[in-house]
Amino acid sequence: MVDFENTRLSVTLLDAADTAAPTPPCGACRQILWEFGGNLEIILASLVEEKGAHKLKDLLPLPFDARLL
Repeated sequence: MVDFENTRLSVTLLDAADTAAPTPPCGACRQILWEFGGNLEIILASLVEEKGAHKLKDLLPLPFDARLL
């Protein structure tokens, strides 16, 4: 039997765009990602190469979440 209650899932988001410069998620998307995914790894890429990897907390330095309620 698998104990899913104590299992953590690691999620990485790939944000690819048809642009030369990396295109990070917009502010509203960052907030939603934080609320539902926490400090995800975000990989920014063009259609041909990876442009960089960031933790969501670095892209959204002061997120609003349940700790502030």
